Amino acid sequence: MKLALNSLEKKFNNQILFEDFSYTFKENGLYIILGDSGSGKSTLLNILSLIDDEYDGIYTIDGLPVNEMKKEQKEKIRLLNFGYVFQNFNLFENDTVINNIRQVFDGISETNKDTNEILINELLSKLEISELKDFYVKDLSGGEKQRVAIARAIITSPNVVFCDEPTGSLDSINTENIFKILKSISKDKAVICVTHDEENAYKFGDYILKIEDKMIKTEKIEAKSNYEGLNLAKINDKKPNGILKLKYVFKHIFNKLKRQKIRNLIRVSLLIISLTTSGISMSLSSGVHSSLMNSFSSIIDSKTLILNKKPCKNAILDYNSALEEDVDALSKVYSEDIDYYGCNYLVDFENSFPDDNDLYIENKGFLRKLSGFSIRMFNEFIYENSLYDLETYPNEIGKLRDDEIVLSLSYEQMKELCLQFQILRDFDTLGEYLKTNDVYLTLKLRNKNRQYVDEQIFRLKGVVFNNLNRIYHTNPLFNEIIFEQNMRMPVSYSVSKEEKYPWIMKKVYFVHTRRFQTEFLNKIFYDNNRTNYIFDSDNSTYSPLNCSYDSKVTNRLYVYDVIKDTIELEMIDHLKEVGFEFDGYYFSSQSGYYNNGTSLFSGFAKRIFFSLDLEKNENIIEAYSKVDEKDFDKINVPKGVVDGYALKANSSNLRLKVYKGESELKPNEIVISKGFKKLLNDEDLIGKEVYSTLLKSSNYYNGKVSNKFDTIRLTIKEVVDDNSVSIYQTPEFSISLFRDLFKLSSFNLVPTSIIFESKTPLNKEEIKKINSYFSNYELSNPLYEIENSINESTSFLKYLLMSFSIVSIISSMILLLIITMVSAIEQRKDVAIYKLLGFSNLEVFKLFLVDNSLISLVAFFGSSATLGIISFIGQKILKTMIGIDNLVIFSPLSILLNLVLIIILSVVASLGAYKEIKNIDIVKEVH
Repeated sequence: MKLALNSLEKKFNNQILFEDFSYTFKENGLYIILGDSGSGKSTLLNILSLIDDEYDGIYTIDGLPVNEMKKEQKEKIRLLNFGYVFQNFNLFENDTVINNIRQVFDGISETNKDTNEILINELLSKLEISELKDFYVKDLSGGEKQRVAIARAIITSPNVVFCDEPTGSLDSINTENIFKILKSISKDKAVICVTHDEENAYKFGDYILKIEDKMIKTEKIEAKSNYEGLNLAKINDKKPNGILKLKYVFKHIFNKLKRQKIRNLIRVSLLIISLTTSGISMSLSSGVHSSLMNSFSSIIDSKTLILNKKPCKNAILDYNSALEEDVDALSKVYSEDIDYYGCNYLVDFENSFPDDNDLYIENKGFLRKLSGFSIRMFNEFIYENSLYDLETYPNEIGKLRDDEIVLSLSYEQMKELCLQFQILRDFDTLGEYLKTNDVYLTLKLRNKNRQYVDEQIFRLKGVVFNNLNRIYHTNPLFNEIIFEQNMRMPVSYSVSKEEKYPWIMKKVYFVHTRRFQTEFLNKIFYDNNRTNYIFDSDNSTYSPLNCSYDSKVTNRLYVYDVIKDTIELEMIDHLKEVGFEFDGYYFSSQSGYYNNGTSLFSGFAKRIFFSLDLEKNENIIEAYSKVDEKDFDKINVPKGVVDGYALKANSSNLRLKVYKGESELKPNEIVISKGFKKLLNDEDLIGKEVYSTLLKSSNYYNGKVSNKFDTIRLTIKEVVDDNSVSIYQTPEFSISLFRDLFKLSSFNLVPTSIIFESKTPLNKEEIKKINSYFSNYELSNPLYEIENSINESTSFLKYLLMSFSIVSIISSMILLLIITMVSAIEQRKDVAIYKLLGFSNLEVFKLFLVDNSLISLVAFFGSSATLGIISFIGQKILKTMIGIDNLVIFSPLSILLNLVLIIILSVVASLGAYKEIKNIDIVKEVH
C-alpha cells in the first residue's frame, strides 16, 4: 500500500507545526519519526493513520485522495490495512490477551475457526507470549502488554503498522526487544514509528523523518544488522466490513461483568426492584378493593381499643416548681412513702462565681484552701437525719446547727489537715482534735463583673472517710438557709421562665421516698386530687455531683405544679361505671411505650435493645455512638438481641402486656413470652438478668448524629406460653420503666392515650354507645377506622396504582439510560479503540445493546422469581410482619408485561449511548 504526502501543512491553535512536506512511503521498511515534544510527531502519525483530517495539502492512499473519502471508506482502510501500537498500549485491560487479539481478527477474517486459532497461536509463539493468552491484560507487565498490542496490530496482515511511542513506558531491555520485533515486521510491511529514542531509531530504522523548525527532514539509514521477518501467514480472505461476532461480544461483556461485580449487582438489583414494583403495581390495580377489605381485618385484634381525649394537645402547657406548703402537705398525706423533703437550686455555680468559689480552712489566723470543695457541694449536700448511722470522726455527732457541717475527706486530704494542725496523721486523731478544738471553714464567693463578694463561715464538726468529697448536714433545708437566709439570694419558682437578672436562682422542691420511688409514684399516679403534679426523677441535670451517671437512683423526686392538656386517668374508673369490661390496659406516651392499637406500629418510642450478653449491647452503643444521619436506621442488630423499637414494624415487634399471675413483680422484674425467649437464644432464663439499653438522647450536627445510651438490668421472673414477642408487667410499667429505671423526664412520659384489651369484641354500635357518655373522650377500634379509610381510598386506588406503575416504568427507563450513558462515558477509550481499529459505530453500539440486554434479562428473571416468591409466600410474610392476610399480590400477566417492558428499556437505553459513541474523538482518547 502506497502512502503519499504532497505539500502537507498542519496548524495547531493557529501555529504551524510543519509545512510544505512531501513524501512517499514504500510498502515496507521501518520509518522513524523524530522530533522534540510538541513538534508534531504524533500529529503526523494521526494524519497518516486517518484519525486526523484537519490539515492542508494532499494525502493519497494508493493514489486515492483521503479528503475525498467517506467515513465508511476510512473505517474500511483502518480495519483491513492498518495496524496500531501505542505507548499506553490501548488494550482492553479487563479482558484476556486472546480476546484482545480475536476481537479484530475474527471481525474481518473469512477463514475457518481452526485456521484462525492456528494463526493466532503461531503469532503468539513468535512474540513469545503463548503462555499469557488466558491472562487478563491488566495483570501483565509493560513489555508483555506491548507484545500483545503488536500481536493485535499485525494479526490481520495489515499493509502499514503505525506505532506511537511504543517503547516510551518500557525499560531498556524491553525497548530493544520491541524494536527488534518492529524491525522484523518491517521486512514485509511498512512500519511508521514515532519515538524519542534516537539511539534505537538510528540502530534499527531504515528511514528517519525528523521534524525541526516546522520542517520535516528525511534520510535513509544503512542498516547495521540484518533481521529476519516474522514470516507470518498472510490473510487474503477478509470481510469487506468489520463485524464484532456475538461470541466475542458475549465473552468481552462477561469478562467486564466479572470485573465490575458490585456495580452490576447494584444495577441488576435496582432493575429487579423497579420491575418487581411495576409487576406488583399492575397486579394490585386489579381486584385490590375486595382483597384489602378481607385482609385488614387480620391486622388488628378486635379486642384492642384506644381511648383518646378530643381535642387534645397531649402536652404540658406551663409548669412551675411546687411551693413549699404544697410539698409539705403532700409529705404529710403520703408520710408512709415520703420521709423528708428538700430543695435544689438549678444554678450554674461555676459560671456564677468564676473569680472565687472555694472552701478555706482557718488555722492560727491563716486561711488555706481546702481542695475539692465548692459552693455546688453545699447545694447538693448529703442529708442525714442522724449522723449516728454514719461512721464519723469524732463519732456520736448529734444534730448540727445551721453553721456546722461534716465533710467527707480522702486519705490524702486527711493527712494534709493533720499536717496543718501538727497532729498524728490518722482519722481518729483528727476526730479528737475537732472534738476539742474549734476549726472553722470559710466559703469565699466572688464575681467581679457583678461586683459581688461574700463569705460564709462554718464550724467543722467532723469528717467522714470517703474519696468522694461531700458535705453532710442534718437539716434537709440546709442549702435554703445558706442561699436565701444568709446570702439573701433572690429565687424564682418559674423554672421555664427566662429571668431579667442572672443572679435570680431557680428553686425546685423535691420529696425523698422511703423505698424505691416506683411504689410511691404508682400510687400517686391515680390520685385524682393531685393530677396537677409531675414528679421528675433525680438525674445529672439536678445533681451533677450525686448523679454522675443517669441510672443512679437517689429516690429524690422533684415536684412541679403543671398546667397540662392530656388524658385524665380517672377515665379508667368512668369506663367501668358505664359497663365497659376489660382485661387490662397500659399507657402510650411520646418517649415511653407506643401503640396505635395495631401490631403494625407497637413497641418503644425510642430505640431500645434487650440482650443476655452485655457485650452485644455495648457493641450496639459503639456502633450508634456517632453515625451519619442517613445511616442512623441502617445499623444491623446482632442475633440474640431483641430490638423493641416501635417503627421497626416486623414480626418481632416487642409488645407490653398486663401480667395476671399470682406473683408480685418488683419494678425491675419482668415476665417474658416464649417468643421473646426464642429471640434471646437461651434455654433456661428464669432468674437471669437481661440487659436493656435505651437511646436516651441524640444530637445532630453537620450530618452526624451523636447518641447517648443508658443500660439497666432487668430480672426475668417467669416465662409464659405466648409465641408473640412480649413483656408482661403491671399497667404502670409502660411509664415506670422509663421514668424510674432509665430516668427519663416525666414531662415526656405523660400518657397520650390508654390502650384497653376488652373482654369481648365490641361492635360499632356498642362503642358508639360508650362514647355517648363522654363528650371529650373517644373510645375507638382501629379496625373500624381502617375499614372506613379503605372505603374512601379504593375508589381511586386503581388509578393511583396504575399511575404508580407508569412512574415505575419511567423510573426504570431513566435508571437504565443513566447507567448506560455513564458506562459509555467510562468506556470512551474502549469505544475509541474499536473505532480506531475500523469498526463502525453500529458495531460498537452492538456492545452496549448486548450488555443492556443481558443485564435486563437477568433483572427480568430475577423480578419474575421475586414475584413468584411473593405470590407463594407473600400472604404468610405479610401476616407475620404486619398482620395482613389474603392480599392479592401477583398476577401472571405482569410477567408478560415486564418482558415487553424490558425489551423496550434495553433498546431505548442503548440508543441513549449511540450519540456518545458517534461524538467520541479518537485522537483525544487514544493518546
